[in-house]
Order: sequence, then C-alpha cells, then structure tokens
Amino acid sequence: MIEGLISLLITLVVVGVIFWAATALINLLPMQPNIKAAVTVLLQVIAVLIILVAVLQVFGLYDAGFPSFRHYRR
Repeated sequence: MIEGLISLLITLVVVGVIFWAATALINLLPMQPNIKAAVTVLLQVIAVLIILVAVLQVFGLYDAGFPSFRHYRR
C-alpha cells in the first residue's frame, strides 16, 4: 500500500507541474478572456479526471486497462 501511495504522490506532482506549466503558457498567449477561461476550465477538468482515476486505482475501485498503481500488492 505504501508503494501505491508513493506512486499516487508522484502522479499528483507530475499532473500539478504539467497543469502549472499549461496555465502559465495560456496566460502568456494573447487571446480573449472568455477563451482563456474556457481553456483553463478544460485543463482543470482533465487534471481532476486524471487524479480521480489515479486515486480510484490505488484503492482498487477502477480498472480500465491503464497501468495500475496496485501492481505492488501481493
């Protein structure tokens, strides 16, 4: 279980860094505020879905053929 939680923590850090970089890049691009808001919301939804799938895999409640975080269990 500890290995699964470590994998989850690493996934959260990676998703967070990618989300931060994407929002920083979006803020640098010249576009209308409505479009920026829509793209930011889309990024947030994608990040939340990735995190939700990772958390559910750690607890063994979701298996859709993705690489599992539970493979450390014996």
